[in-house]
Amino acid sequence: MATTGTEPMARVDEIIDSYPGRDQDIMAILNDIQEEFNYLPKEALLEVNTRLGVPLAQIYSIATFFNAFSLEPKG
Repeated sequence: MATTGTEPMARVDEIIDSYPGRDQDIMAILNDIQEEFNYLPKEALLEVNTRLGVPLAQIYSIATFFNAFSLEPKG
């Protein structure tokens, strides 16, 4: 699902806000961001880092470990 008419980082904020546990749900949050943008934009990962207080190294570790995630746009 691509963004339509919504500021991309506002959409990332909506995704983060949809999870009450937030930092416990980092995999689900990253998955939703991936579905929204078809990859994990650097700006989105920085927003997750800022909003959740999860170390950026941990976020990148998750994003690069699982083949389902991509740091590069697809298609």
